[in-house]
Amino acid sequence: MFPVILQVSEFARAVEEEDGGSVKAPDFLADIVESVAAAIYYDVGSNLKRFWKIFKGLLGPIVGPESVNHGFDGPLEIEKAKLELDKLCVQKKWHKPNYEAVVSDPQQYVCTVEIVTGDGVPYSVKGEKRSSKKKAEQCAAYRMLLVLNDQAQKRQRGEEMFSPTSLPSLSPERGPSVSQVEAILRYKFEDPKLLEEALTHSSILDAPSYERLEFVGDRVLNLAVSDHLVQAYPELDQGQLSTLLSANVCKEKLAQVALRCKLYKFLSHKMQYSNGQAS
Repeated sequence: MFPVILQVSEFARAVEEEDGGSVKAPDFLADIVESVAAAIYYDVGSNLKRFWKIFKGLLGPIVGPESVNHGFDGPLEIEKAKLELDKLCVQKKWHKPNYEAVVSDPQQYVCTVEIVTGDGVPYSVKGEKRSSKKKAEQCAAYRMLLVLNDQAQKRQRGEEMFSPTSLPSLSPERGPSVSQVEAILRYKFEDPKLLEEALTHSSILDAPSYERLEFVGDRVLNLAVSDHLVQAYPELDQGQLSTLLSANVCKEKLAQVALRCKLYKFLSHKMQYSNGQAS
């Protein structure tokens, strides 16, 4: 019945306290952003340029090569991420990273990397599927570097995303307010039903859920961000562009977008709560 919903406040608190890597981003937060992206895309007649003009501000700031390189030396390529993470841990006098790779599908590996910082805070980041154990470890190391880099930049900016006295909550059966969400998006829908579908959970049995839109939104975001990066950074090669794409559309970033914009508060659902548990 969607048990990860109760992780929202925990994830928000971790982000606020700059320990985002220690708590896995609930997938459902990223799913909401992707479904809303698809709703906008269809509402503008599948016009990618119009979509990006509307959605870019919601997704921003867009991660560029200067952001990825900030905080550790070396090239942008993901192939050297494991080495860079080792160097960072030595520099900070942290314990060596611990990698655990498992076979997810035939000839597919997924790796989780864990580190403990100097103040004793544990960070755990899971990578994406790769064709070999070595590549899976590199992917996980790269994702860890992104998390650490993001936290370092927030400390430098003194950024506060949430108020400690106002952590996220999600009330059962609270439906989407089209006008309020349109105000957040700064876009008025021609077909408001698209937005309503984008914010409807599958526990609502008599209405279309956001799952189909989320499927499309994932692809639309990848294409739109890819096009933006190619246009913005003509000097980068395919590997470097892939690294930036991953940084801009990863689950962690999209989940933080959902928190920052409070899109999750408008999710329509019928999940049950008992003693702090969802069922």
